Amino acid sequence: MTEIKKGYKESEIGVIPEGWEVVKVGDILNVQTGKMNAQDQVENGKYPFFTRSVDVQKIDTFAYDTEALFIAGEGNFKVKYYNGKFNLHQRTYMLTSIKNANIKFLLNAIQPKVNKLISTSVGSTVQSLRKPLIEDLKIPFPSLKEQEKIANILSTADEKIDAITSQIQKAQTLKKGLLQKLLSEGIGHSEFKDSELGKIPENWEVYQLNTILEYVKKTLKMKDEKRYELITVKRRFGGVKSRGIFLGKDILVKNQFYLFENNFLISKRQISHGACGLVPKKLDGAIVSNEYNIFTSNSKLLDLVFFNYYVQTPKLHLSFYKHSHGVHIEKMLFNTESWLRQKLVFPPLKEQKQITDILSTADEKLELLRAKKEKHEELKKGLLQKLLSGEVRV
Repeated sequence: MTEIKKGYKESEIGVIPEGWEVVKVGDILNVQTGKMNAQDQVENGKYPFFTRSVDVQKIDTFAYDTEALFIAGEGNFKVKYYNGKFNLHQRTYMLTSIKNANIKFLLNAIQPKVNKLISTSVGSTVQSLRKPLIEDLKIPFPSLKEQEKIANILSTADEKIDAITSQIQKAQTLKKGLLQKLLSEGIGHSEFKDSELGKIPENWEVYQLNTILEYVKKTLKMKDEKRYELITVKRRFGGVKSRGIFLGKDILVKNQFYLFENNFLISKRQISHGACGLVPKKLDGAIVSNEYNIFTSNSKLLDLVFFNYYVQTPKLHLSFYKHSHGVHIEKMLFNTESWLRQKLVFPPLKEQKQITDILSTADEKLELLRAKKEKHEELKKGLLQKLLSGEVRV
């Protein structure tokens, strides 16, 4: 048995400092839901509207004016904080203080407990939180003075993360603008011409996609049992981490398809969400399942790195929908031959590479910011654990 350090005691949630309590959320917070429906939101409303969405919506009327925490009953379980006038969805819980406590401290104390609860309890179709589950959550409860100090330290960490998040959003907006401008107007063009697809720069051309992008119908099938990197393609449109190709290390497989660097992959099923991407260079053996279409390009007319940016434009995203069929959006099947028959505008190869260089620089900045944010989130996570266990006293 591990010896408990002087000044600490064993509790039902682990070792905590003497003088701290363990309390149920329902004993210190009033838990209730709102009365509004999701369709009550207004795009440019005056007040915050807390719903099941990750993002806070807007509405023109308020029903509450207080300091509170919010937890969605379904879908997104991030605990949110707000102080002021707001309105509330009927399946979102509002937690308000009924005991002298620091709400921002409780925000940080409750979130890890919610995460653990959700990770160990799954409903029949969706994960969900009910009022009794929230009220029965047990959290550490130091003195009000120590709660305030802990909350201030963690708020400083959150402010840093929020500042980096704002930088990421600005960089994403900049890249989006660059993407749209460069892939429609190019670099420094003053002369334009009419085409079957509208006005385009003088030296750009209209191509039927199957003349410059080749569908690989036969690939080398791996029959030996070796370890390879298994490539999957995540959704590109929607979500901070949706950035195309993902690698799985040391996967033992056979009867999968061998890939080469700069092959381009398009999902047969999740294409409506932009599940496509370019196989990265310098792979020492990689494979893919038959759930993906594999493409190569006519290297004299199309740079696949450029095309990897091209598919991020709204026009190409829409084309994936147009050339897919099925009732359920999650299971729509991609019609490869139809998609390849569409006509698109492309700049000369030299300009494709120039555009790629500009957009790659924007991506590098984004990746640096994302890495910086992840680092600060990990630092906060470690700090949170030490402060909420009383390992570090303030």
